Amino acid sequence: KALERVARARAQEHGLDFTVVTDADIAGVGEGASEQEIIQSVVKGDGVYMIGDALVQVTDGVPKQIS
Repeated sequence: KALERVARARAQEHGLDFTVVTDADIAGVGEGASEQEIIQSVVKGDGVYMIGDALVQVTDGVPKQIS
């Protein structure tokens, strides 16, 4: 929860949307999917996404893991 609070605050500081991706959000991806496949399936636009303990920033449709 602490990581989520810090990440959310940082995203807001920079004017970025912040989204927490839940297990339900990735349920349709399929078991054994790679991290890249999961990211591609849940990304809906630019912003910061928290997937488990990983933080992914998407800029101009390009995802980059930032933590």
